[in-house]
Amino acid sequence: MSRGTLSSPVLNCVRASSDSVTSGSSNNWHSNPIGGLTINCQNSSNLILILYSCCVSGDMGANDQAMRLLRNGSEIQRANNGRNLLGAFQSSFIASNFAGSNCTAIFWDEPGSTGNKTYTVQHRPQTGGGGTMYFNATNATGGGDSWGSRSFMTLMEIGDV
Repeated sequence: MSRGTLSSPVLNCVRASSDSVTSGSSNNWHSNPIGGLTINCQNSSNLILILYSCCVSGDMGANDQAMRLLRNGSEIQRANNGRNLLGAFQSSFIASNFAGSNCTAIFWDEPGSTGNKTYTVQHRPQTGGGGTMYFNATNATGGGDSWGSRSFMTLMEIGDV
């Protein structure tokens, strides 16, 4: 088990948000409209704290979704499907298909090297769910209506803990 204190300095912080509405079909991984967010890691022993929140809904048979985290295009944390979490993220879909699920994740990564690190969060319906999932909207959302939402991601480089 790793332990540390947050009394170490925050050396770098980047953030992004998006209210773009995107959708994806069936059992594939789909990136949040934020896409990849890049932070320049200054020290190989520092950690990166990832804070993430978004709204996802669907018009599908699936009642939950899996999420995964990528660093520079490679998976570093994942859920195998909506049921086998492997220590990763999961969120439920609202049964009515009109309300979005709030998906929030806090994760820390120890990349072990310096330089640019690009983090991306992806979602997919549970295996066998079918249908379409929507980011920042529901299947009832039209352009600019009150059902839309916004996704957020913040990356912080924390000094050696």
